[in-house]
Amino acid sequence: MSYSYFIDKTEKPSQEQITKLLSNKSKIWGNINDYLINTIKTKSAYKFYGKNYGWALGYSKSGKSIISLYPLKNDFTVQIILKKYHEDEILKTISNAELYNVIQNTQEIHEGKWIFIKYSQINSVEIVKKMIEIKTKSL
Repeated sequence: MSYSYFIDKTEKPSQEQITKLLSNKSKIWGNINDYLINTIKTKSAYKFYGKNYGWALGYSKSGKSIISLYPLKNDFTVQIILKKYHEDEILKTISNAELYNVIQNTQEIHEGKWIFIKYSQINSVEIVKKMIEIKTKSL
């Protein structure tokens, strides 16, 4: 199973396709997008991450990846790479059992922990924004 609904490398999804797919979650996606672009001042681009991941809208600042959003039907996957100090701050600042379990059960690799969590598991724009804030604090 892919993290994104769109897994065909040759067909980059259009904004219209994504909005339709996201359905009632499209406003939440838009809210997070606006926050990243207007408040955090990130750059965004759609990228294909392979058949196991699919197409995602990735955000970066100062050449560093901040977060990626993978569209799904009526949902989306949030991907964020956490260094140990990001992880520690998120775990002590955010109280969400699903996020806590995902972070605790993700193996750390060279770049940190690659956290993949469906928005519906955390169900809070404020939690996503807080993770972004923690991730970008040192940039």
